[in-house]
Amino acid sequence: MVTVAMSAMEVIRELTLTKLPEGGYFRRTYAKENPGEKRGHISMIYYLLEQSKATAWHRIDVDQIFIFNSGASFTLRMAADLSGNIIDTVVGPDLTNGQRPQVLVPGGMWQKIIGSDENWSLMTCVVTPEFLFETFEMHTEE
Repeated sequence: MVTVAMSAMEVIRELTLTKLPEGGYFRRTYAKENPGEKRGHISMIYYLLEQSKATAWHRIDVDQIFIFNSGASFTLRMAADLSGNIIDTVVGPDLTNGQRPQVLVPGGMWQKIIGSDENWSLMTCVVTPEFLFETFEMHTEE
């Protein structure tokens, strides 16, 4: 059982997070420019997923590293092809039960984050090179 003193809405307000189209809330906290280039070297965000919520399937063209920060563990689901093999990794602090504090999503992989039924999940996402919204693709259910 996860005990967290703040509600999801309190964390969203405290960290000034904004809603994302695929689900969840974020705020960019860092970006390193690459002089003379459109895309910077790296970017980083806070990302919060509310209790019992899930994002839509989505992907970007570059690597992402998700790092557990606070709240409940979450499941990061990945697939190279949405009709193929799906890999689930539980991201959180409980190493003895197979959770991992960070996970890499290789560029081009489809991903979906599934929130815990226990509480909200706060994570950091590091993208290298920098995240550009025009490289974002969201799967729409048919």
